[in-house]
Amino acid sequence: MRKWECTVCGYIHEGEFPPDICPVCGASKDKFILLENDDKESSRKTFTKENKQADIIVVGSGAAALSAATTAIANNLSVIILEKANTLGGTTKRSGGRYWIPNNYCQKNSNISDSKEDALSYMARYSFPTKFNKDLPYLGLSEYQYEMLENYYDESGPMIEYFKKIGVFETVIDYDWQGNPHVDYMENLPENKGILGRSVYAKTDNLNSGEGGKDLITLFLKWLENHNADIRIGHRVIDVINDNKGNVRGVIAEVNGKKEEFIANKGVIFGTGGFSHNKDLLQRFHAHPLIGGCAVPTNTGDFVNISQKIGAQLGNMTNAYRVQSMLEVYLANPEGSSSTFYFVGDSFLEVNKYGKRVVNEKRNYNDRTQIHYVWDPVKGEYPNEYLFFIFDNRALNYWMGFPPYPAGDPKTMNHIIVGENIEDLTSQIKNRLNNLKDKIGNFSLEEDFSKNLKDTIKRFNDFAKNGKDLDFHRGETNYELNYATMRPFIPNVKWPSEDQVNRAMYPLDENGPYYAIILAPGSLDTNGGPMINKYGQILRDYDNPIKGLYGAGNCVASSGINAYWGAGATIGPAMTYGHLAILHAAGLKK
Repeated sequence: MRKWECTVCGYIHEGEFPPDICPVCGASKDKFILLENDDKESSRKTFTKENKQADIIVVGSGAAALSAATTAIANNLSVIILEKANTLGGTTKRSGGRYWIPNNYCQKNSNISDSKEDALSYMARYSFPTKFNKDLPYLGLSEYQYEMLENYYDESGPMIEYFKKIGVFETVIDYDWQGNPHVDYMENLPENKGILGRSVYAKTDNLNSGEGGKDLITLFLKWLENHNADIRIGHRVIDVINDNKGNVRGVIAEVNGKKEEFIANKGVIFGTGGFSHNKDLLQRFHAHPLIGGCAVPTNTGDFVNISQKIGAQLGNMTNAYRVQSMLEVYLANPEGSSSTFYFVGDSFLEVNKYGKRVVNEKRNYNDRTQIHYVWDPVKGEYPNEYLFFIFDNRALNYWMGFPPYPAGDPKTMNHIIVGENIEDLTSQIKNRLNNLKDKIGNFSLEEDFSKNLKDTIKRFNDFAKNGKDLDFHRGETNYELNYATMRPFIPNVKWPSEDQVNRAMYPLDENGPYYAIILAPGSLDTNGGPMINKYGQILRDYDNPIKGLYGAGNCVASSGINAYWGAGATIGPAMTYGHLAILHAAGLKK
């Protein structure tokens, strides 16, 4: 059976042809792409290859893994790439494809100064806010924590220069809708100093393709295929092979129900995903649920279990790169993408079950999502367990098709709740929640939701008219105005409107209709796992690496802990440590 993926929301349709309209987001059939029908990719699923030995065994096929494989082949090392899915690219393929690189060559070419002191101060302050002190050694961090951040500053820039030099891709700065380099996600912190140009991406023939993650994977694969890389799909690695000294010398993979051994002469690197789709690990390590997001369904934390068996030290297991997820989109398609990254409109807000705003809706997705975890010690509840994204016709019509706004008629979208007025919307939300009882337990609206929502909208509208959000300061930072807000998608509309003081806010229509989407706390992926050193080696303890075993990407503990420094804060470290791991395995980094 053929599978078709909606490039707008990630919905997977099975059938001979794509649907005329996506049942999740309303996108037209031309927005669907065919999966698992590429002859070149299908030919990789040949399990009769005799060769089971190489210098480097790479596990996975996202940015971390392909960065490692490319570096290995460029250094004349033989490589076998093992991917457990039947398609390549992992979660990277679903991403925007940006990578966050301080002091990169694009900045230098644009005369943007990005000193080590500035970059490290920003990373340390954002990642370790309770420890950061610029007057203490290591900025108040532990020696290991500081070394990992410093190493990233030193090595990430040369990494992208390396890939340019060997002809994989050229890197360019990511610009906002006004033609300026994007700011970082916490550019309002004084330690950030408003330094631009750290978020970059791989240049393609079509710079406006809107498919950055797919483009990045395509560029890596094109280079690898031109160099006759051995890539095998349908190979799930379930264990590693050790010698009598405890060093890793290979892996065991399940292939068509059978086990096969692959031997690595110089090293094994896991460049796989986190454990977003492993309910057992989530329940054991996460106090709060992660409901949906954009991680591919094969991200089940295999490397956590494998590494534990050989004594790896785990870190950051309670954290994730977070994003609000459209609950009912996730429930309809658990393997697809249900993420809401940026709320780009102006006439919208988020409220909790009391009908009250609880967050600046324009903040970045990772930080914004954490508002779901606020505990009320008096009422003994999480009042923001689920939130409601509420918008009007202006937001819908101006930014139609940019999630979470549907690409079609909202009345035909199962995850969108429609109300002619506040009372009707409240009634419809109550009905929807009641129908979801088996999924959300006893969560329900409070009795004064409708009254409070009216008051909330009136208060927000007053803020919008005056241009000042006295509750959450929406629209007061460059990030909110230039990254999380952009011009409407329909032509010939004057925006900002003549009566608009703050382009991040506009009064909601006082008469309706109104639309609501239930939001849940989700993730791009988890970012905990075995700890690594500055070469990507897996650690038994801080000074004792497991020889022959390396890791990069979301399968290892993030050195940034819970911070999302800017667009590409996952892919940048993934590629850097994939690259460094090979250089170390080859004896080129010591």
